[in-house]
Amino acid sequence: MINLHRRAMISAAKSRLDYWDGVTVTTPALVDGYYEIYDGATLVGFNALAVTNKKAKVVADFALNSNWQNYDSWILTPPPNNMPLHSTSSALEFDGGGHTIYGLRTSDGLSRCVIFHHIKIHGSLFTGSSGIFSGLGTSSQAYACQIVGNLKATGTAGFFGYKYYQTSTHDLSVYGSIISDGPIGCFFGTTYGINIKNCFAVGTVNPLGYSSYSGGFWGYNTPYSNGLDNCFESVNFVNTRGAVNAFGYSATPINYSYYDTNKIGSANPQGLGKTTQEIKSQAFVDLLNAHVPAGSFNWKLETTGLLAGWPVHIF
Repeated sequence: MINLHRRAMISAAKSRLDYWDGVTVTTPALVDGYYEIYDGATLVGFNALAVTNKKAKVVADFALNSNWQNYDSWILTPPPNNMPLHSTSSALEFDGGGHTIYGLRTSDGLSRCVIFHHIKIHGSLFTGSSGIFSGLGTSSQAYACQIVGNLKATGTAGFFGYKYYQTSTHDLSVYGSIISDGPIGCFFGTTYGINIKNCFAVGTVNPLGYSSYSGGFWGYNTPYSNGLDNCFESVNFVNTRGAVNAFGYSATPINYSYYDTNKIGSANPQGLGKTTQEIKSQAFVDLLNAHVPAGSFNWKLETTGLLAGWPVHIF
């Protein structure tokens, strides 16, 4: 009977976009080693589990707040449902299953987890420096992740961590604004020598304080260089000061990677220049697909939703 009830709830979630009430917490079912998440209550329930090395799998699209299409207004007026603080027990894996979580508002990340993949987060507001990782930015890793939203922090910050020590990452995408007073980038605040493959960032980078480093992908890098392969950025750099770079400080080597000439402003151009119109074209998608690194995803020109008109990963 429990399995039948769970299946009915998942089926209902798949047939409509439910909004979390901000109160209900449901402990998700453990199926084949993964806790199944299909709505806001089971996501909060998973994060509350005091189980070391737990693993999550999202099995349906769902929303945590309504009005997520107007997420830009949340910077000044946040929505009512905020993700509560997570258990201190770290998860091993968060498998998004290619599903989308809408309307996420969090100061503690999506989850306290080591590996995130195949997840899309649309219409979101992050207000913590750790971004998606909930305090594990120095040891976590992410690939095949798409975030549409804004990040407002008070220090070194990026949607995928304030610091990043992993050797490589791939198929990450961000569409939105990042606002903070430390070294910032759409992906990472600082990095320590990684290879970034098949990724893109579209939005605005806005350093508020005296920060001397900001970039489209990352702000500062020490003491190593970061390689780029088949990436692009279309980022507005506002309120700039100090070193501002199309992708990030010490970006080398750069292979088949492109910056938006219409938005580069005073930032240091890195890679090859393309106009916004050129980037938002099938010809550019074909160019990206001609150089997809091994193990990464192909691209398409999105036709619906918040990313309509932009190249996106197929996963």
